[in-house]
Amino acid sequence: MTEMANLTAGQRLFTALEIDFDAIPIEQLDDYVQIRYFLLLEDEPPADANNLKKVDRYLQVFTSLTEVSAWEKAGQVLSFCLKNNEKKLYEQLRIWGYYRDVIKLHQKLLNKVSSEQDLICLGGLGESFFYLSDFDKSFDYHQQQVQLAHALNRQEEEAKALGYLGAVKHTNQNYTEAIAYFRQQLQISHEINNQKQEGYALSRMGFTLFQQSIGGKKYKYQVREALNCLDLSLNIARHIGDQELEIISLGYISKIYFERGQFDKSLILLQQQLDICEKSSNLEQEIPVMIELGKCYAELEQYSEALEYLQKALKITREIGDKWMECYAVNSLSILYGYNLQKYENAIFYAKQQLEISEQIHRKKDISIPILINLFNFHAFLGNKNESDLYLNMAKLVVAESDAVESDLIESKALVIMAIARTYWIRGQIWYKLYGLFLALKGLTMVPPWQSANGRMAFKLVVESVTKSAQNFLMGLLKRLKNLLRL
Repeated sequence: MTEMANLTAGQRLFTALEIDFDAIPIEQLDDYVQIRYFLLLEDEPPADANNLKKVDRYLQVFTSLTEVSAWEKAGQVLSFCLKNNEKKLYEQLRIWGYYRDVIKLHQKLLNKVSSEQDLICLGGLGESFFYLSDFDKSFDYHQQQVQLAHALNRQEEEAKALGYLGAVKHTNQNYTEAIAYFRQQLQISHEINNQKQEGYALSRMGFTLFQQSIGGKKYKYQVREALNCLDLSLNIARHIGDQELEIISLGYISKIYFERGQFDKSLILLQQQLDICEKSSNLEQEIPVMIELGKCYAELEQYSEALEYLQKALKITREIGDKWMECYAVNSLSILYGYNLQKYENAIFYAKQQLEISEQIHRKKDISIPILINLFNFHAFLGNKNESDLYLNMAKLVVAESDAVESDLIESKALVIMAIARTYWIRGQIWYKLYGLFLALKGLTMVPPWQSANGRMAFKLVVESVTKSAQNFLMGLLKRLKNLLRL
């Protein structure tokens, strides 16, 4: 046991592969000699090498084994832990953000070894396509994973896959269906006493409950239930020492504080997250943390810090190909430039990028409507009536065509109503202004400003627009009175 502990990672893997050179066909000998070189003789990469370079030798070994159809041994490489009690190779690559590499590895092994190996491959493919924002493929692979896990009675894998099915539904704003999947995940986790899967189910369900609550009649009750779920998941994460779950749980709690306008509390949790991410080299989770930090600093009017975090996050998302996070980053930059810095041309530039990305990843309702409303507002601020009317009409069309559950679109519908309100109160006649005010109040009752960031932004715009409209109306009225007095 002590001897194994003293071996390098390459030596441990070479020992585990149990390669019998006497039994190797002569035509495959070069491949196995190459494997021995990579694992036993090649120099260690320098300390400052990037993450992919650190594992390059193992990827080379995987390729060599697949070329000689040694599929089972290739599967061993994929599930190899570089250090004891750490992540498996394919998991580590995912955490580092190398999603396309993970996809290639799993696709090579799928249907080549065993049903057990297929479970790993289906899960890895589903997760990687999820982070690349190809949610249709992600859902398909995780559905296959659920079916196979159920057939093999692998309940932990079944629970994990159900969690990802719920996550896909969540990204599509189908909150009711998402919660149903998370409850299934939680039920199975309880049955097999698996705290890790229980923690993931509670964290995802907690944040989904919060998002579903916005604008709803049970807002306070659901927020309490959401925070209770998240507190439980955070306690589980710390109890079992799962840093990834801890990051996710902290992230969801910080988002709830942010949405409710408690920016100082959100900032404290985000800084805790960032510290864990940097120590564990978890790029996958570090990107959303940086974006949330950028948004939080913007609300605290520390705009240089906000820009720094958002630009850094955007650069990384483009390097690794995470379209969902890229969409999230450019959205945050668009809002920062438009509503905080009043640089509307910059805001339109990023909003248009976001719209293009959202169309690429087939985001029709949950992202497209706020983008279109933002573009409507930015063009309206610049006095571009034709462009602002175009984007408002597009937003109304998306809402009308949506097939989501009514409660899942309350916030988006409220944004559209308040945008329509603005088109009325900028008109000259008093009855138009009154009707615009009525629509604005209707929108604010659907999404009160204390419930979400969008609600606060809409409220701010309503106050500014109504105030300006009232001032213009009064000035016009005074001017007419003066003219009458002159007569």
